[in-house]
Amino acid sequence: MMSPARLAGRTSNGVPSRAGLAASRFRLFIAEMATVMAAGVVLVGCAAAPDAPMFTPAPDSAESPFHQFFDGVLVMSVTPSENAELRAASEDLIARCMSDAGFEYWPEVPDQLATTLTETSNIEDYGIWQNFDPDAPRGENDVYYDGLARAGQIEYSTAYWGPSGDGGCHAEAMAETGGDEEAITNQVLGGPEYAALAEAMELMSEQANVYFGSDRLDPRFSEINVAWSNCMARDGHGAYQRPNEVQAALWDQYEFAAADAPLDAVELRVLKDSETTLFSADARCRASVDYESRVKEVRAAVELEFIRGNEAELRRLRDDLVLAAGEGSP
Repeated sequence: MMSPARLAGRTSNGVPSRAGLAASRFRLFIAEMATVMAAGVVLVGCAAAPDAPMFTPAPDSAESPFHQFFDGVLVMSVTPSENAELRAASEDLIARCMSDAGFEYWPEVPDQLATTLTETSNIEDYGIWQNFDPDAPRGENDVYYDGLARAGQIEYSTAYWGPSGDGGCHAEAMAETGGDEEAITNQVLGGPEYAALAEAMELMSEQANVYFGSDRLDPRFSEINVAWSNCMARDGHGAYQRPNEVQAALWDQYEFAAADAPLDAVELRVLKDSETTLFSADARCRASVDYESRVKEVRAAVELEFIRGNEAELRRLRDDLVLAAGEGSP
C-alpha cells in the first residue's frame, strides 16, 4: 500500500522512490537513531565534572545507555512505543488539517521498515516488491488521491507537504506532536558552544549504525559483519559485506526494472523470488551469528564510552535542553 506520505517521493511513472519511502518512515526511526547518535567518538578534554556522580546505566534495562542518560529529555530519545503514539496523534492532526483544506484523509500509521530479522516465522521477504506491485491492496487514501484530477492531486500534495515540500499539514502535525522539541534540540545543539559536540554526534551517526552502510563504521562492528558476510557467501551470496547492502541492491534492481514502465507479472515474480531467496539467507545468517544481540552489545559499549568521555558537556547539554523546553512552554 502506498501511503500518502510517499506521494511526494513518486518517480515519473508513479512508483515510490526510495527517498520518498525513507521520508515517510523517518519519524518511526527516531528511537533507533537516538542510539546511533550516542556512540563512537570521544571529545578530548570533556571528562565528567568532579562533583557530579559518574553516570552508570541500569544493567538490565531495555533502554540504551544514551536513552537512560537523557531520560526522555531529547526528542531523539523517545522510545518506540512513545514514538508510535506520537505518530498516531500526528495522523489525526493531518486528517483535520487536510479536511480544512478541502480534502478527505484517513489517518494511518505506516509499518516500520524492519531493521531486525529476529521474528521471521510468518515473513517471506522484505516487502519491497509490494511497492512495485500494481495489483497490491490499496488504502483509502491511495484510492482517493488517484481519483482526483491532476490539478487536484497537485493541490492535495501541496496541502499535505506545503509548496516547498517541507511544510503543509504534515509539518504542522509534526510540530504539534514533537517537532517543537526537535526544533529546540537542533537550536541548542546548533549554538557555537556545542559546535564540536554536534559535529562529533553527526559523525557518530555514521560510525555507530550498521544499517547506514558508512565507510566510517566503528571497527568493532567489523567482526560481526564479517561473520554474517561469510555465512552469506557459503549460501551463494558473496556480494554482500553488510546486511544493509542486500536491501539496497534489491531496491536498485526494482527501480531499474520499473524505470520506464510498471512491472508486469512476470518481471515482478522474478524479482520477488530473488527477494525471497535473499531474505531467507539474510535471516538465517543473522540468526546463526547472533547478529542483532552482538550489534546491540557493541553499540551499548561505545555509547557508554562516549558518555563517560564527555559527561560534563553532555550534562550541560541536558540542562540547557530542559531550560530551553521550559522557556518554550506556554
